[in-house]
Amino acid sequence: MTDDTLSMYGGECKALGPAKVGGFLVRFGTPADADVQGDFFTNQTYYGQAVKGQLDVVYHHGLGRVDDIANRLGNEIIGNGSIQVQDGGLWFEADLDMSKPDVKAVYAKASQGLLGWSSGSTERLVKREAVKAGITRIDRWPLIEASLSPKPVDPRNKAIALKALFDGEPPVAGSLIGRADTLVADVEAVVGLLQKASDQRHEQGRYLSAAKREAVKALRDVLAELYDTSAPRPDPNALQALQKRLLAARI
Repeated sequence: MTDDTLSMYGGECKALGPAKVGGFLVRFGTPADADVQGDFFTNQTYYGQAVKGQLDVVYHHGLGRVDDIANRLGNEIIGNGSIQVQDGGLWFEADLDMSKPDVKAVYAKASQGLLGWSSGSTERLVKREAVKAGITRIDRWPLIEASLSPKPVDPRNKAIALKALFDGEPPVAGSLIGRADTLVADVEAVVGLLQKASDQRHEQGRYLSAAKREAVKALRDVLAELYDTSAPRPDPNALQALQKRLLAARI
């Protein structure tokens, strides 16, 4: 996982005027409001030289699949902006390239409050420091991109490893397949979070709580039931022929 891209949801993206969008790219926190993975940022975290210069903007980390706009844009850079360090976190304002119809659609989503800011870094450069059991402070998070994402934004930050889902240009999927692909990515992210939490607890001689294990079991049961009910049904004529053969075998 050394080359996995990491994303950290910061906050809602707001339209600030023609072609300009802004919001918190990173929020500062404390051990008391660490995310579900036990991580939190501070104003002492190292964010790289992007804090002093420009940072490129992409849509949904360039992964596609989340919607048709993402499929068409792919990893295209759609704008760039600069960061202001504020008391609450890293405030980011960017200008979008409105010459592209899909970017205009992205801006429209931002105007409707449908997008959130998500910062991107890479696992091999990130540095964490344990501050107490299950809680880690992020000391180094070199910013590599700012992403506008239609994913629901967590009130605090949530780190998710984003793995490549396909090779080459992403296909434009049908609605059901597209939503299923998005859910698969979400489930993979949850699995990664749970696996890390489980590993941390095992190192400390502990285990996941019964409530968390029950939640995992409930997810497994729902998916298993869906898979079973979606199995192809036999052709009625073939089924009738099979029943005749079974009856003949009993005679």
